[in-house]
Amino acid sequence: MSNALAIAPGLAPASLIETRVGLRPLAGEHGPFLGPVAGHPTVFVNAGFGPAGLTMAPLAGAALAQLILTGCTNLDLSAFEPPEQSRGR
Repeated sequence: MSNALAIAPGLAPASLIETRVGLRPLAGEHGPFLGPVAGHPTVFVNAGFGPAGLTMAPLAGAALAQLILTGCTNLDLSAFEPPEQSRGR
């Protein structure tokens, strides 16, 4: 709270009601993933951006929506293709 109040001192009389924390999964060296899932043409993934997801969400979401609605996108998403899932799982 002290760090927040240093930036916004007007919040000093406010009460903290709850704290929420969300996961920001990072796909590591193989991600993020954006596009159709191999073998499932109607299933798409948009995940693994980690903390960059907050800033990349508008572009990634627009590209994925364009891909779903039209079958193509004006961006090259090949670097973000989800990996093929192993058989037998």
